[in-house]
Amino acid sequence: MGFKKFATKDLDIKSVYHLLISGISPRPIALVGSMDNKGSSNLAPFSFFNAFGANPPIVGFSPALSGRTGLPKDTLLNIKETKEFTISIVNSYMVEQISLSSCEFDRNTDEFIKSGLTKIESKKIKPYGVLESHFIMECKLYDIVYLGNKPASGNLILGEIVMFHISDKILNDANKNNIMIVYANGDVDIKRFMHAPDILEGCHIVVQREKEKEDLDLTEFFKETAAILASLATIFFIISTNTS
Repeated sequence: MGFKKFATKDLDIKSVYHLLISGISPRPIALVGSMDNKGSSNLAPFSFFNAFGANPPIVGFSPALSGRTGLPKDTLLNIKETKEFTISIVNSYMVEQISLSSCEFDRNTDEFIKSGLTKIESKKIKPYGVLESHFIMECKLYDIVYLGNKPASGNLILGEIVMFHISDKILNDANKNNIMIVYANGDVDIKRFMHAPDILEGCHIVVQREKEKEDLDLTEFFKETAAILASLATIFFIISTNTS
């Protein structure tokens, strides 16, 4: 098997970025809620995101400096000020709202209002989580690793989770996360929100189950199918959009 080789020093920033997001995929999306010292809320999605340890429980995401100006994003500024943030995991209900929250607004603009997403109060920190999410983490800043300090450079923000908020929809009887995302009316379980083959398998599950019903409920069928297709749309949205 042959390989085409790309030396990163010979590529522009945009080419490196697209190679990264196409090769390291799929990725979960962190919808990060933060607040400045004056109490103004901010909400923004990030796909450079993952978990890094369980003791203590550490999660991290990386807001890049602007590729045009080299200036930091509001999320980074807020977390440096207050040292607190929430991470709400994105699900298929939130596709259009995520697109709105990724737009560039003035620092004093509340993206919760712009996106139509609902605030949920945190228990141990001030920033809000997103009520529409099934999985929310309250985090206190653990460290920031500055990755270049140049236009488009990342800034790895590591946070220690101090509180989980997990929807009953994705918990089993033992209060353990099923690692399943519940779509539509709560009765279609599809593995891992951002895993395309599983989503396609989910389409088959929906169609097969409806075929087996004596009375086909078209309304419920289309609701469930639309939720699955929305997840596919999210994959292409994330690939084609540089989230803020």
